[in-house]
Amino acid sequence: MKQDCFWILVYIIEELMPRDYYSNMLALRADIQIIYKIVSLRDPELVEHFAEVCVDMSLITVESFLTIYTTTCHPDLTEVVMDHFLLHGPTVLLKAMVLLLSYMRKDLLNSDNLGMIRTNTRRYIDSVQREIENQTCGSFKISQRSGQFFSVELPDKRTKRILHYSRTYHLL
Repeated sequence: MKQDCFWILVYIIEELMPRDYYSNMLALRADIQIIYKIVSLRDPELVEHFAEVCVDMSLITVESFLTIYTTTCHPDLTEVVMDHFLLHGPTVLLKAMVLLLSYMRKDLLNSDNLGMIRTNTRRYIDSVQREIENQTCGSFKISQRSGQFFSVELPDKRTKRILHYSRTYHLL
């Protein structure tokens, strides 16, 4: 089992993630900038609030991106993100972050320092089961709000290969 986990990790790092995501972290920095731009367009009030309390958004996003949400999210949410990540690739990480920030918006706007932001983020993650209403792994049926980000398309050849690989190692 440990060997299987190792090879799955190798597959994710070498095949799914951009080449420089974990070495010089250029792709990670690009993802952080993309998240900043998307949130700036979708919710300028949240970006202004972060600036007012002198908190860089990367302090919230980096760990989730690097660990593919395994250390920062409730296991049920991590399972959904991982399923979609294996199907659709790294763009799911960006979509998941936009979704999480929108879910946590009220708590983030009520936080006036990094400590409160981290506490409210952790509190939200601990109660995420209430937010994900109809999650079933096989059909990728998730709540309406998250469905707009995680739309499932008909599987192509690459997706079928990933699904086969994932089922072989009991990821799905």
